[in-house]
Amino acid sequence: MHLKRWTFALFVVAVVMVIALSLHGEPLRRWGEISLQDFFSEAAMAVLAASWVVFLHTFPVSDRVFWWLFPGFALMVVAALEDMLDEWLVTESLSLQLLENLGFPGGMLMISVGLFLWGREQRQSRRHFQVLSQTDSLTGLGNRSAFDHQLRFLAAQHGERALLVLDVDDFKPINDTYGHATGDEVIRQLALVIRDNIRERDSAFRYGGEEFTILLRNLPVEALTQVAERIRRNFAALRFEGNGLGAFSRTISIGMVHVSGPVSADQWFDEADRYLYEAKAAGKNRTIDGVLGVG
Repeated sequence: MHLKRWTFALFVVAVVMVIALSLHGEPLRRWGEISLQDFFSEAAMAVLAASWVVFLHTFPVSDRVFWWLFPGFALMVVAALEDMLDEWLVTESLSLQLLENLGFPGGMLMISVGLFLWGREQRQSRRHFQVLSQTDSLTGLGNRSAFDHQLRFLAAQHGERALLVLDVDDFKPINDTYGHATGDEVIRQLALVIRDNIRERDSAFRYGGEEFTILLRNLPVEALTQVAERIRRNFAALRFEGNGLGAFSRTISIGMVHVSGPVSADQWFDEADRYLYEAKAAGKNRTIDGVLGVG
């Protein structure tokens, strides 16, 4: 901020010097000889560019963008002032003509680069916030909103796919006995197990609480089942520290539905959710799967 203030001070000094050099020892035209239309249009341009110079530091722009826009607008101010003062001067020195002729294109070039960089940063920022809006903060997996979007997209596709809905068995006693921090750690570790056992092309989401969903694609039925079982066994093998109350482990139950053609997204999820509750009712720590026909 201090550097920007010093730069603004130098800009003011430069403007004063331009005015002084323009008027020093030069004969001036009389008021009636001046084109008022040109004078005021050039003055308006100078004021507009100067307002950007004065207030640019209040805009939420990066330093890289600022140091393109600030000198660009500063050059535009100096060139516009020189053009404005030229209406008063009978003759103009070569150096001031060069300043006027180079100031406008140079300033426009720097402003164009700055605006391009600013626009690119804004797009990157929007993409970043869009990712954050679809990411679960605890696990780094997709959230329910992201899942709903992916499910509807994938439900309309062809090829072997599977939806897994899984839930930590007996999760509530973890929070009640060991505290919510331990419960959060269990959820994080399950997310890591899921991430380690699916491919990059597959998608995993925290649906809510201790419930997760996984979308697998382009795998034969046998391979889809193997993924589900690998996740279930690997999570069951984990041991968690119980806040000084002893180590413990947990299991998960999984409901999985295979599809091979376009289906209803809602029906696909409802079927997988039903199989999850069947797995719970059958004793937990198991995978129950089925096939949903083309809708």
